[in-house]
Amino acid sequence: MTNMMNGAVAIYGGVGVMEIRQPLPQTVESMAQAVENAAVNAHISLRELKNTVATVIEKKLPKYAQLMEMHPVIVARTVVNGATLTAYENGYAVYEQDCAYTVMAIDRCGDYRYDFNDGTYEVVPDVVFEDAE
Repeated sequence: MTNMMNGAVAIYGGVGVMEIRQPLPQTVESMAQAVENAAVNAHISLRELKNTVATVIEKKLPKYAQLMEMHPVIVARTVVNGATLTAYENGYAVYEQDCAYTVMAIDRCGDYRYDFNDGTYEVVPDVVFEDAE
């Protein structure tokens, strides 16, 4: 049974295999959107970003798959040293490297603490990061 508008279905020994084919213009449009998203607001400061996105109310952060099920809208994305940082309109951000994902709430980004092997630590105040990209 074949329907070129919706795809094709082939039966092999009682097992169904379905192949979805998108029309070429739709595929090109989705690729153009992906390229546009990759460069969106790559140079926005943390202060500007915090003023752009929603405040996260939930105490517990969603897992990456749960966040993607929400179909969040990208407001900023940048790539640094092979890692991708994507900020979403709903107030979450995802740090991605080597197929590993860390979800964080943008409004909770603040001071950063560096711990050293000798038990000492250094705290960098959030004001240092507020005007950084």
